Amino acid sequence: RLYTLICLLCFNILLSTDCVVINEIHYNPDIDQNQEDENYEFVELYNKCDEAINISHWSLYRHDSCWGCYYDEIYQFENNVYIEADSYIVLAHNSDYYEGSIDWGNEFLPNHGTELILVDSSCNGENIKDYVNYDDSSPWAIEPDGDGPSLELINPNFDNNNSDSWQASYVVGGTPGSANSTYEDNDDTCSDLNYWDCISNEGCEWIDLGWWSGYCDEVHNSDDDDDD
Repeated sequence: RLYTLICLLCFNILLSTDCVVINEIHYNPDIDQNQEDENYEFVELYNKCDEAINISHWSLYRHDSCWGCYYDEIYQFENNVYIEADSYIVLAHNSDYYEGSIDWGNEFLPNHGTELILVDSSCNGENIKDYVNYDDSSPWAIEPDGDGPSLELINPNFDNNNSDSWQASYVVGGTPGSANSTYEDNDDTCSDLNYWDCISNEGCEWIDLGWWSGYCDEVHNSDDDDDD
């Protein structure tokens, strides 16, 4: 378990764009849809990069926002575990309900907002790879709180700690192990971006033409240029 001394964690990783993201959360299934709570709970991870990622000994933690609460480890991956490019891993309370999922045992997701923290094995197992502090009240979608839908990330490139990046799934029970039903491909090319969006996108750079004029272009690495 991790204690509330969160200041000891390596927060610099939060500023990076890691490959593996928390992509879907089903924290309060609808009992009226024969989805008894806990048995149908799951958390889906997605590798948005074009190469396999070694997630051996990574851990997923849960933390309720209360003073003195522990960081409870939901699951720790075993040795030699990889998540393939453009692929999903589903962690479930009961793997019998989701084909190909990994059973996380007796842990559960509370039927209200909580923090989910994904860490790798470096920094004494406290190096944050992804973090979501979701809620069951506005501005977060409220339908996943017992009405049937899961909570889906609209696009894996969006900031998944921002409520605007999430939406209730269009299908009851969500889409564990497959593309989210709410997925939107809103990845603009650099040339489509204005100044402020351009300078905040690490893959783009603003070409200043002077007199408040310019355009956004893709970053060109110096290594790609031909030397004379």
